[in-house]
Amino acid sequence: MVASGEARTWLHRIKGQGMALGLENTARAVAEMRFPAPTYETVHVAGSNGKGTTVARLSAALSSADIDHLAFTSPHLVRVEERVRHNG
Repeated sequence: MVASGEARTWLHRIKGQGMALGLENTARAVAEMRFPAPTYETVHVAGSNGKGTTVARLSAALSSADIDHLAFTSPHLVRVEERVRHNG
């Protein structure tokens, strides 16, 4: 996995490219960050409203069940590192 500084640089570099719908950007982000091939279950939360709340509640449920998890959300509020959270 890449260092936090490298990830931040990459996220700032692609920030101005606009939005493209679909999972291609997520797949590219995973490839760029050199995550291992997915060997885990994935939940993709989409829609117009409530995504942040849904992800927060799902993360809390997984944490209370002691299940290791990763959340990627966009946009961030203050710092770009907020987009990726491990176990909470």
